[in-house]
Amino acid sequence: MKINCKKIQLIIAIAFFASLAEISHGAKVLQWTGEMTAGIFDDASGNGNTGEAYNGATNAPGLIGNAIYLDGGGALVQNWACSGLPALASDAWSMNAYIKLDVICPNWGQVYNFGSASYDTDNRGLIGYAVTGGQDVRFVTSSAGENQLWTGVMWTNNVWHMYTVACDGTNVQFYYDGTQTGATKTRGVDSFTMTDGSQYAMVGRSAWGQNIEGLLDEFTIWDHRLSQAEINVLASKLIPEPSTMLIMSSLIFAFLLKRK
Repeated sequence: MKINCKKIQLIIAIAFFASLAEISHGAKVLQWTGEMTAGIFDDASGNGNTGEAYNGATNAPGLIGNAIYLDGGGALVQNWACSGLPALASDAWSMNAYIKLDVICPNWGQVYNFGSASYDTDNRGLIGYAVTGGQDVRFVTSSAGENQLWTGVMWTNNVWHMYTVACDGTNVQFYYDGTQTGATKTRGVDSFTMTDGSQYAMVGRSAWGQNIEGLLDEFTIWDHRLSQAEINVLASKLIPEPSTMLIMSSLIFAFLLKRK
C-alpha cells in the first residue's frame, strides 16, 4: 500500500498547531477558574467579578488547574454585585462549566446560575431534578414547568462532564459534553419566559436546602451565544492533550516516512 507522506505530514502539523492554539471565545464577563486568594475566587475574565466563598467553599485540583470544591454541607460561591452580566431578557449569553460530582445532584439542587437569587423568577440556572430511575439535568428560568428545558441527560458521579447553556436572545439550547441535547426553548413560545434579571452570579447556592457536593471548574459567562465550533474547543478539554513526547514521536515518524 502506497503511503501519502505529504498528507500524513499535513494532518500531523494541523494536530500539532491545534494543540498549541486556542480559539477565541469572544467576550467573557465572568470566569471563576478555581484559583482563589484569601477566600475570594479570582475572575479570569478581567472584569473584577470575583466570587466570594461561603460556608467552607474552597478549591482543589480540578480538570484545568484548580476547581471550586463544594462539600455538600452548604458551601457556595456568589457575587451579588457583578458588572456587565447579560441579564436583560433580550440579551445573548452563554454559560459553561466542567463538573465532577461526588454524589448525584440533589433534587432542585442549583449547580450554577446568574440573574436572580430567588430561583422562581428572572433566573438562568442549571439544576438537578429527580425523575423516575435517576436524575436529569435541566436549565430553568423559574420553577414553573414550562420554563424548564428538559435535557434527559443523567448525572454521572466521579466523572468530568461539561454542561453548556447558550442563548441568542430568543432561543436557548443545552449542550452536554459539547453535543446539544433536549429541545430548543424559544422565549415567548409555549409559555417559556425570560425576564430581566439582576447582576447576581452563583455556584452551588441551594434553592431550598439542596447542596452540591463535588468540583466545578472554569465556570464562565459570555455576553454572546457560543458557536458550535467554540463549544467543541471547550469540550476538547475533557480529552487529555497529547504529550510533548507523543507529538515529537509523530513528527519523527513523519520524517522517516518522507525519507522512504
